[in-house]
Amino acid sequence: MTNLEKVKNVLEEKQASLVVCYQNGEIKEYYQNRINDIKDILKEDKNTLKGAIIADKVIRKACSFNTNSCRSKRDIC
Repeated sequence: MTNLEKVKNVLEEKQASLVVCYQNGEIKEYYQNRINDIKDILKEDKNTLKGAIIADKVIRKACSFNTNSCRSKRDIC
């Protein structure tokens, strides 16, 4: 199972609002308003989402972000 599939599964199983698979492979789920979650994550370390895979319940998509190019690869859940 790929990390993209894992974050999509966690999103559905845990009913989280946001799931992030960090570049080191750690997967965390978040339950606040997704904007607040992302703000909190970036306050801790502005580069923490570099190379991360993010699944978002509101738009029901999972994205693999490359922050160097500011583009995303999307896979519809």
